[in-house]
Amino acid sequence: MSMDSSSSSATNSILTSPSSTNAPISTSPSSLSTTPRRILKPKRSLVWRYFNVINNDELNVECVLCSSTIIRKSTSTSNLLHHIQTQHNSEYQNINKSMKSKSQMRTTESTPRLPLSSERSVHLTKLIADFIIYNYLPLSIVESPQLQVIFQEAEPSYVIPSRKYF
Repeated sequence: MSMDSSSSSATNSILTSPSSTNAPISTSPSSLSTTPRRILKPKRSLVWRYFNVINNDELNVECVLCSSTIIRKSTSTSNLLHHIQTQHNSEYQNINKSMKSKSQMRTTESTPRLPLSSERSVHLTKLIADFIIYNYLPLSIVESPQLQVIFQEAEPSYVIPSRKYF
């Protein structure tokens, strides 16, 4: 099995191509960050009304009410809420009322679940089972987030049973 010179040069050009993965990777200190970066999430807690972040460091915050600096060990807001509770009790009462009203709104807004034994639920579950059998699908399809979204849109009160049900 001999190779002619044209196929040999083609092989060599592929091996020495500048786009090969043997290119050196830069590991100079300027190209690598030495400080970990935190992904800043939107602040949803009501307690943030009373605190400002110091120097873009979410672990160091200042109380707007008393100008106390609080150094946190994590991004949890529990200790901030504790500061408001112990140092500014009247403001804490306001936060507490707001949190309770939000919780009650969420409870009343939630859609009541259709009992698994109801006629409608039994009918929908049978349709899902028939669909799985007819299309030779795995039972895990019922745990698919996309299928959950479809049923949430079509029948919000219906909850698809787990695959163990089928």
